[in-house]
Amino acid sequence: MNDEILTGKVISAHGAIFNVQVGDKLIQCKLRGKMRLKDKTSTSPVVAGDNVKIKVLEDGTGVIEEVFERFNKLYRRAVGKGELEHVIVANIDQAIVVTSFNMPHVPWGFVDRLLIASERNNIKPIICINKIDLIEDWREVNEFIKVYGKKAGYEIIKTSAETGEGLDTLKKILKDKTSVFVGQSGVGKSALINAIEPGLNVRTTEVSEKTGK
Repeated sequence: MNDEILTGKVISAHGAIFNVQVGDKLIQCKLRGKMRLKDKTSTSPVVAGDNVKIKVLEDGTGVIEEVFERFNKLYRRAVGKGELEHVIVANIDQAIVVTSFNMPHVPWGFVDRLLIASERNNIKPIICINKIDLIEDWREVNEFIKVYGKKAGYEIIKTSAETGEGLDTLKKILKDKTSVFVGQSGVGKSALINAIEPGLNVRTTEVSEKTGK
């Protein structure tokens, strides 16, 4: 496999190190220097979800030689970088827009921004109302479901990473799809991922009872 040219998908990026899935193998890769200077429109030449061509070295690590064209991307404007994009993830089938009504209470407008960002980038959004075990008064939740589900036509699921409710439905939605979880800090994105795939040990965030953040 030494110096062999292979194609794969970037499944995670940690600084200058990229984990690339090639078949059933995971190869740790670095980016060829000239590629850092090639893309003048983005601060992120390689992100999770990118399909890439790599050269495998003698020690089993790899060098990313080429990034194939992205069919979509989720990005924001890079702070202090003018018109440069900060691409977060690429080649996504769907965005799981996670929200909650308690600890924290997420404003509807924040959900709107995530839905718009997803659709602008040709990514199907699915709304996930998490932490339903903490909901005592369902009136606002039911109104939300009426507005976003029945009227706007978005798919909505209800989950609790704590009790496991709705996780089977979420697993079915994720099956054979490349998905990204988006949402305000503290809504339980990492907790949901850990509940579905415990071995991943994704970092979670505690929410303050006083501030809801």
